[in-house]
Amino acid sequence: MNDLQNKKVSIIVPIYNREDYIDRCISSMVNQTYKNIEIILVDDGSTDKSAEICDTYAGKDSRVIVIHKPNGGVSSARNAGLDIMTGDYVCFCDSDDYFETTMVEKSLEQILAEKADMCTFKNYHNNEKVENVFDPVNIDIEIFDCASFFANYIHKGQAPYCVWSSIYNASLIKEFNIRFCDYKKVFSEDSLFNLMFWTVCKKYTHLNDCLYYYFRHENSLMTSSVPGDYIRRHIALIEDYENFVRSNKIKAKLGSATACLMWDFVRIACARSKKQTDIVVKDFQSVSDNKLFKRKCFDMAFGRAGSMYCKNHKITGKNALHIRYIAGLLLLNKYEQAAKEYFL
Repeated sequence: MNDLQNKKVSIIVPIYNREDYIDRCISSMVNQTYKNIEIILVDDGSTDKSAEICDTYAGKDSRVIVIHKPNGGVSSARNAGLDIMTGDYVCFCDSDDYFETTMVEKSLEQILAEKADMCTFKNYHNNEKVENVFDPVNIDIEIFDCASFFANYIHKGQAPYCVWSSIYNASLIKEFNIRFCDYKKVFSEDSLFNLMFWTVCKKYTHLNDCLYYYFRHENSLMTSSVPGDYIRRHIALIEDYENFVRSNKIKAKLGSATACLMWDFVRIACARSKKQTDIVVKDFQSVSDNKLFKRKCFDMAFGRAGSMYCKNHKITGKNALHIRYIAGLLLLNKYEQAAKEYFL
């Protein structure tokens, strides 16, 4: 076997009641052009025929491993797969999505050729009415160290936060015990996972090829109801991330970077409608006593983060001053005024 074929890739699929889509998903894996893979199907307490379908595939293909567990959510299911994976690299797929048949081969070739720890790729973004809409995000360089990645992409809001658009060096996940947090605690468990991984990996590479078919359904996790308190769960994400950095004694200047990240979360929380201002205010009130939130608001209002954020987003003049003004209002607990100012 050549060096490429010597590398084993684990594919982890969390599954809960997806009997209408699971055949398409698993077929895209067993038919990959790259064969040295293990497919870990995690049945997260399904009550339909999903578990039966998984067991059928395992009976036909020795590369398919099935875990049956009580329902615990997507993070719990992915973590169960991470606990037993044996691959040199690992990737993820949601059970109602599927891979291009060359996904593993192309991304693994790229990651080995560039001696990188992580490779991302683009996706076809679909819904039930429209098919094969290209991912609009383009990363304009193919390889860079992670320090420049933080500087040039995360601060601009261009980072690919979904774990299903990436392949990872599994040894780093094991070494630093990187796991998914419950989405009821943090907003976007994928973002936290990737932030932790980006911090410990040395080199990152990207393919502007569409290798993943992402489907958004009316009853999918992304469209179904999730707990409120968006800001609280965003701040919990930043707290967990900074704790990860400190506990692993990683030398990283996080203050302004995570303040910029928090401001993107503020933008998401506010970007609803004028009619929902009261909901936005309650979100801010939920973190009124949070010291980290106050520090980040201060850095956005008066510190380096405000200028960094505006520079990276090409915000100038009165608009830049307006952002700092809103951050100051949040710092002073004037949440209703801050929410209203956002919509001006």
